Amino acid sequence: MDLLPSRTSIASWLPWTPPQKLHRRRLQLLLITLVVLILVYPLFTEAPKVLSLLMTIVLAAAVWTLSEDRWGWYGAVGLGLPHLITIWLMPVAPSWTTSLFRAVVSALFYGFTTIIVLRHILRSRQVVQDTLYGAASAYLLLGLSWASLYAISDLLQPGAIISANGGEIGWIEYVYFSFVTLTTLGYGDLVPGHASAQSLAILQGVVGTLYVAVLVSQFVEQYAAQQRR
Repeated sequence: MDLLPSRTSIASWLPWTPPQKLHRRRLQLLLITLVVLILVYPLFTEAPKVLSLLMTIVLAAAVWTLSEDRWGWYGAVGLGLPHLITIWLMPVAPSWTTSLFRAVVSALFYGFTTIIVLRHILRSRQVVQDTLYGAASAYLLLGLSWASLYAISDLLQPGAIISANGGEIGWIEYVYFSFVTLTTLGYGDLVPGHASAQSLAILQGVVGTLYVAVLVSQFVEQYAAQQRR
């Protein structure tokens, strides 16, 4: 008995209608911008405007990826515009309110983009480069979505994320902790210090594990179907 649901049943859990055709170049560009953002971000922690520019490029790539579908376009613009405002507002007028608003719209925008890309992957009938670009992009978007949720938790409940060496916690630490948790590495230099962050960490660890298991199952099934044709 197959314990994993079929591709159709998994996709039916996800809201919104995905684009019928996400071009390979769009997903490839989205993946490249996400990788560059994650790799370069720690180098420019003292240059907020450079970071804002990098995040704007990622936002533009995500909006372009979703632009072929009407509802994807509405969601991308509706969530992307507030996200863009907060990206450039933070270096100019940093405050607790601005940080919270930025974290909320970031979580919504990255989460929405993740769902649309994931649904495209789960409805794909063949394993092609497009599928792999989308799978990698969705995985990185999951990490950024959870980083925003950790930021929200820490802003609403100071000390939700604790540094073992007593250092300050900022956006780069949220991103770092998110990907360490998503990949279940668990170095221990950052730990959840509040129940809300602990719950988020547990859920992210489960999602990260299931993501790999489900997608590998999908890819094997699709590849086997391709070989039988």
